Amino acid sequence: MTVKTKMKGTHPFKSFRKEQQAAIDSCVSAVKKGFKYIILEAPTGSGKSAIAVEILQHLGSGRILTPQVILQDQYISDYPEFQLLKGASRYKCHLDGPPKNLGIIPTSAKQWTKCAETKNCSEGTKWFNSNLGAFSRCEGCTYEVALKKAAKADYSILNYHSFYFQNKMRMGIFNGTNLVLDEGHNVPKIVTDLFQRSFEEEPFVSFTAPDPSVCFANRNFKFTKSVDVIEPQFLEDLFDNYIYEMQKEILSLEPHSHKSSIKRMLLNYKEKISQAKFQRQNINTSFFSYTFDEKAGRKKITSTPIAVKGILKSQIFDVNETIIFMSATILDTKIFCKELGLKPEEVFHCKVPNSFDADKHSVVYVHTEDGPSMAYSQRKDSLPILIEDIRDILRNHPNEKGLIHTQSFNILNSIVMGIKSPRFTYQAKNRARLLEDHKTKPNSVLVAPGMKEGVNLVGAESTFQIIVCVPFPVYNHYTMWKFVTNPGYKEWCTSIALIQSLGRSIRTSNDTCTTYLLDARFLEFVPRIKHYLTDYQREVFDV
Repeated sequence: MTVKTKMKGTHPFKSFRKEQQAAIDSCVSAVKKGFKYIILEAPTGSGKSAIAVEILQHLGSGRILTPQVILQDQYISDYPEFQLLKGASRYKCHLDGPPKNLGIIPTSAKQWTKCAETKNCSEGTKWFNSNLGAFSRCEGCTYEVALKKAAKADYSILNYHSFYFQNKMRMGIFNGTNLVLDEGHNVPKIVTDLFQRSFEEEPFVSFTAPDPSVCFANRNFKFTKSVDVIEPQFLEDLFDNYIYEMQKEILSLEPHSHKSSIKRMLLNYKEKISQAKFQRQNINTSFFSYTFDEKAGRKKITSTPIAVKGILKSQIFDVNETIIFMSATILDTKIFCKELGLKPEEVFHCKVPNSFDADKHSVVYVHTEDGPSMAYSQRKDSLPILIEDIRDILRNHPNEKGLIHTQSFNILNSIVMGIKSPRFTYQAKNRARLLEDHKTKPNSVLVAPGMKEGVNLVGAESTFQIIVCVPFPVYNHYTMWKFVTNPGYKEWCTSIALIQSLGRSIRTSNDTCTTYLLDARFLEFVPRIKHYLTDYQREVFDV
């Protein structure tokens, strides 16, 4: 079937390429046949964003969810007709005074007291009404204006956190439409992170460190300062004590609740008690893993949902229409669908071929199979060798920009301290500033973990990159549960990370890049994942 209409959306180009039009046709046809779930798997440079936007235009309305601000900016640059909603901290507060109404209740300015001076809209408690015991944002709050515009618009772009949080607080204000879930392969992790909950020590609550006998793999908290607790009794006692001490503190503060600072504190404590009670009730359900750690002398326990199928079903799938998972690396529909709680037969999978020239991307395996391995047990001996490899690679690319994927901050620190090159760019306030520093600094080499996604280094911005080690998932209670319940998960997860890393420096058909794989384990791992690779990727990896 061909969708016999001209381009509905406003795109940064005049017409679709053949493979783009074919993808649009097949996806729109699949929706008409009754498919609710669409996987749009397309490589870098294939224009998958344009394909997704056009599909939404044919469906009549929709929202695009992205995990990063930088991706939102890219979308709004190409598609300015979409309404954009970022996080509240991204909006400048004009301090236009207190609200004239609280819901449907009229209020006077005299009833309100200013209780926050932040320059952005991140603080939702700028004003306090002691008569009504309520907080509010400013009158004409710039974030509220943007939120209402995005909610009313036929087409809007949000981050996942805003979508979830505002739906929770405002009775599903963004639900009931078609969704494009950008970085679709990461949806389970994104939702997992959204539903993580941490409970920290307070001045009136202290935690007892766990004994190795109650920890995953008998890990010792004294040495690692971060362990997974698997003993239910320890967790029950911890949450019982936390709830009890919190309730005592609330009782002592209640007589002073007419003060805005105390009122805000009480609201915070009551929310924490509610969350702690929920955790206490679910300790024996195997719904969560629990990590106990300490930073700056303050202990905390963090719960992480192990399976997000039920959350996805109730919070996204059942309350919206067509769901489009957009990614360059779904790789295995069966494993992906199992993570989401979907049946493969109810999902339409559209795969767009790669049109890039594999000769423009060279992969170099630096070591043979018996070379230095970055397995944890061998890392101490191997890392100095790999640091010398990096020094040699930098000499071979003296007047070029590049990227080093470090996989962890410990590896980053070892490289930076071991080489001390003025070319290294690795410190900044945030990710966007780090990328900007790299792009403006001559011959910069970006050194960082977490750069495998959402990074576009075009042309001379990166002509070589180094992947230090095979990006296996961290081994803990959470990942062990995944390995056991979803066969192939470990290999699949690692393959996604590797392929995503590989694509950071080849963003257009004109880009050229050399990628160096340092860990000797790459020689064994890459042939093992050949079944996940496209023809283009097999040629690049030479397998």
